[in-house]
Amino acid sequence: MKNATLTLVILASTPLILIVIVFTTRTASPLIVKERNIFIKAGNILENALAAIKTIRAFNGEKKEEIKHYECLQEANDVSSRLAWTYALRTGLTQFLTLSLFFQGFWFGSTLVADSKLAPGDVLSVFYTCLLGLGVLKGILPKLVAISRAKNAIKPIKELLERIARMELDALNGFKIPKIEGSINFNQVSFSYPSRPDTIVLRNVNLSIPAGKTTVFVGQSGSGKSTITQLIQRLYEPNDGLITLDERELKILNVSWLRQQIGVVSQEPILFNDTIFKNIAYGKADYWNTTMDEVIKVCKLACIHDTIESLPNGYETHLSEMALLI
Repeated sequence: MKNATLTLVILASTPLILIVIVFTTRTASPLIVKERNIFIKAGNILENALAAIKTIRAFNGEKKEEIKHYECLQEANDVSSRLAWTYALRTGLTQFLTLSLFFQGFWFGSTLVADSKLAPGDVLSVFYTCLLGLGVLKGILPKLVAISRAKNAIKPIKELLERIARMELDALNGFKIPKIEGSINFNQVSFSYPSRPDTIVLRNVNLSIPAGKTTVFVGQSGSGKSTITQLIQRLYEPNDGLITLDERELKILNVSWLRQQIGVVSQEPILFNDTIFKNIAYGKADYWNTTMDEVIKVCKLACIHDTIESLPNGYETHLSEMALLI
């Protein structure tokens, strides 16, 4: 019974250690997220600078990009310092509380030995047992830091995978219109991009695009022209309002089927690092079964067949990204 009492006295401060761990973990979690986001921002600055290196040099913008990147790193350094202080506080307090456990244990154990209530060997046995337990706890602390970082790092990946899973489910399900005419209507549609939820791109937009006619959107850069086409393709979902195709809501339509009905020429066409044939065939639903005759037919319609044939390898000419090899 005296052994149990001594054990309880030695471990009396253990709840305080757990409180310190919980408090510092909650303090560190938002700092870890903020640190990660800053590093992502810094990485984006570097990526954009490398992609537009010629333009930056033409306008003597090297110093501007360097300052932008430095400011991001400085902000990251400030957050990392706060994070380091949080972990240092955790380590310091846990070490102090651990030593206090042994101090109060020695004090109470010596009292029991002096009163002949407990043998010195029993005191040492209790101490050794508690020492093993605290050693395990001490070994867990660094792993808690790693787990906390991993948990915050995997959160956006988890959200992305869940979003993709929902999109794939929508692609399998949904309604297909037997005979499509092509009338599109926007009713009180509002939208903001997920990366900028506070910036409203479209607000209460009402729009009618009649079937069989050519509709042109004219407006300044950033007014939402490209956003409207992306909403029609269901690359994004509106925050509010309703979009319909032939009086049927887009949300209930099969996504894969819907996109097969839409021909898209983007502002900046992307060519894959592959042959001309495969780049053109990519637009067909059953890409793997596309024949050369089908590709030649569409190229003649687009008036590019003769140009392709004039290349050394014709349709088997290999392109780099953005067609830098031709």
